[in-house]
Formats: sequence, C-alpha cells, structure tokens
Amino acid sequence: MAGGGVDLLGDDLADLDEAQYALSGLTRNAPAAGKLTSASTLVRLASDPRSRRVLSAQGLAPRLTLAALQLGREARATHRRGAIDRGAGAVPS
Repeated sequence: MAGGGVDLLGDDLADLDEAQYALSGLTRNAPAAGKLTSASTLVRLASDPRSRRVLSAQGLAPRLTLAALQLGREARATHRRGAIDRGAGAVPS
C-alpha cells in the first residue's frame, strides 16, 4: 500500500514515480527544455483516466494544479517579454 491507502499495481507505481519526477523538474531554475519535457509528461499522465485516478488518490492533484498554474504564469511572462517571438524568428503569414 502506498500513502493514499490504496494498493498500487506496477503500472500505478510507475505512473506515480514518473509524475513525482516530472514535478521535480519544474523548479524555477530548471532549463526551459527540461520544463517542457516535464510538462508534457504530466499532460500525458493527466490525459489517461487510470493514471489521473492514481495520482489523485495519492494526493498529487493539488501539486499538479499548482504546477500547471505556475507554468501558465511563466509562459505569459515569457511571451510578454517577446522572448518567444524573438527565439522563433519571424512567424510566417
């Protein structure tokens, strides 16, 4: 049994470990490429109903929500500075 009082199967434990590792990659000082990889991992896990139930049962829902909100704030701040547009070059019409 894991922290949430639910027996976890191998796939469930793998998802939980993967989510925790991805969350640890979303620190303020993490490189943008690492944050993107972590975010895409979390989106993949959150898109699967079984994984979503496991993560929620283990109490990760609040951390996942906070991580998503923080990434959104960082993306807006980066876009406001124009860094995305400058980094991508001219956007084709």
